[in-house]
Amino acid sequence: MTGAASIQIGLELTAVELTVTPLVMFSRQWAGTNPVHWDPDVASRQGMDAPVATGQISAALIQQICVALLGEAMFRGSVMDVRFRQPVHLNDVLTAGGAVTEAAPEAGGLRVVVNAWCRNQKGVDVTTARVEALVVEHAPVADHALEVNHD
Repeated sequence: MTGAASIQIGLELTAVELTVTPLVMFSRQWAGTNPVHWDPDVASRQGMDAPVATGQISAALIQQICVALLGEAMFRGSVMDVRFRQPVHLNDVLTAGGAVTEAAPEAGGLRVVVNAWCRNQKGVDVTTARVEALVVEHAPVADHALEVNHD
């Protein structure tokens, strides 16, 4: 996590990449019970060329990079407004990234807004998100030596 003092407008989040492998796409965690995510016939009947990965996969990548930057602030009242723009398919390579677009001091910390994206291997935004969180700067923990009584 980056400390609140070092977060400023324009700071780019460290990108992460994931290939949508069969293990990722077809696991129960991601595919769930909706057959459009794993059954080619159902996907075809709904006008798709192939099963589509759930949006949870690309949203999770965006969450991962935001947690790396904002730390526990992502788990304390943050807001993540996500838009699923394009389908994601088996073997797509997804890259999540983003940048801080607002950083304003307020009581209790620094209000941070991140515009984040998840792109496929063609450079197309498949998912975008606006993430807002209050980053609290914690006081440093005192360094106390452990006292041992040898009586």
